[in-house]
Amino acid sequence: MRRLSSIVCVERCCLLSRLCSSRQPQLWYKHTTAATRVSRQACRIQSRAWTFVHSSPFGISPSMKSLKLLYELERQLKLLPHNSPSGFIVTPDAKALDRWFGVIFVRESIYQGAIFHFSIEFPAKFPEELPRFHFISPVLHPFVHPDSGAVDISGAFDTYDVRITDALAYIKIMLGFPQEGIEEGDVRIVNQEAYAQLKESREEFIKAARDCAMKSAKSPNTPDSAIKFSRPTDMHKTLHEFIVSKEWTGRNFDWAKYFSGLE
Repeated sequence: MRRLSSIVCVERCCLLSRLCSSRQPQLWYKHTTAATRVSRQACRIQSRAWTFVHSSPFGISPSMKSLKLLYELERQLKLLPHNSPSGFIVTPDAKALDRWFGVIFVRESIYQGAIFHFSIEFPAKFPEELPRFHFISPVLHPFVHPDSGAVDISGAFDTYDVRITDALAYIKIMLGFPQEGIEEGDVRIVNQEAYAQLKESREEFIKAARDCAMKSAKSPNTPDSAIKFSRPTDMHKTLHEFIVSKEWTGRNFDWAKYFSGLE
């Protein structure tokens, strides 16, 4: 469990480092103490799940599927620090390890400045069954369902090596070029109204998409996401300066000890 805790800490801080070095420094207002609590709670939940798996009286039973899923989710977490595209924050849900919450900060395209929340849900048979991606924030796009926020991300994966980082890259490209490469009859189109507006009146679609982005930036928090933002405090400033200093890149740096000192 300690190994997973360190993975989550490194993942979170690598993503924070990318965010802090971007052109939008005002967007890194995430509570570090809250993020630390989320990581610790997630580890405790996994610990309970791990105990349940190994105490099952049925030997090789459905509980082994849970163990396999935990191993796979740990593998996916390991991929995030070094393979995730820039502009993302991703963290496991403290209440359910098979659900992750995330935020994408869009820096270019017609959605520039947007802060879109999303969730990723992993089925019990993952990676044989692909994860489900939903935008929590309203997003105007032909590939985003207008009611559920669901996006078909099946085209993002290599059949032989499913990586959640590929899904993040797919979403980033999708938001980067929404008005290109969409043909009539494309099975990924789930918002016919947005598609019709894009084809018939591109200027109106672009204006509506920019309005959507501005609304998300003005109200960056949503009750359905575990990731929350606030105005910067002295603690945020301290963490920002520390991340920029690169001191955390040391091989034996103890993130758990560092964050416990901030609380």
